[in-house]
Amino acid sequence: MGRTRLWGVLAGLLAAAVGLAVAEGLASVLGGPSPVVAVGTWAIDSSPQATTEWAIRNFRANDKKVLVTSVLASVVFLGALAGAIGVQARRFAVAMTAASRNNPLLKLPLEVRAKPRM
Repeated sequence: MGRTRLWGVLAGLLAAAVGLAVAEGLASVLGGPSPVVAVGTWAIDSSPQATTEWAIRNFRANDKKVLVTSVLASVVFLGALAGAIGVQARRFAVAMTAASRNNPLLKLPLEVRAKPRM
């Protein structure tokens, strides 16, 4: 891996970490669910029943830990991939980002509502 691509991977990881931190902070301030937990819940709801039952049966009490770890590992992987692609093919990376905005799989049915202040 070239030095430039390594810097891209590091920049992608940093961007993913900052994005996740901002999302967690906003969810906390607005009283909404954690984005990691919300994506995990979406993954469970979208999975076939047999897959969910398999995970519960095999991971037992650790099924939530495995789910959260999987979501975080996906964020790390996609951040690194986006950074690596971004340094070599910026237009392609921008096109991927623009295309992801219209991807129905990425539009999670989540609502974040502010808690009423008393």
